[in-house]
Amino acid sequence: MTEDAPIYRWCLTRSLAEEVFGLKLETDMILSGFDNRPDMEVFVYQSPLIAGGDDQVWIDVEDTGDALALVDDPYMLSAVRLFNLGLVQKSPCLWARYHCLDLADRLIE
Repeated sequence: MTEDAPIYRWCLTRSLAEEVFGLKLETDMILSGFDNRPDMEVFVYQSPLIAGGDDQVWIDVEDTGDALALVDDPYMLSAVRLFNLGLVQKSPCLWARYHCLDLADRLIE
């Protein structure tokens, strides 16, 4: 990743991320060669956060177009919603104010 580039990050459980990308994910891997965006690189990292579970990963991209492509992907959108719903239902957390499904829906409409 380029140090000066903005990073677009999503937190997901590993199982949800594996459903989105259709493959078994390893920690600290780079995914590329997508049919609709052959130049896209998706970085997968083990998340240090524990609120979402011990199998939580970060999905990062640097390019704004790649970020929008991920947000437009129905599998990614569903996974992000399910993950956030799980966080909201678990219990209050420090970042609870950021897990608003209505706000998330408005942002991506």
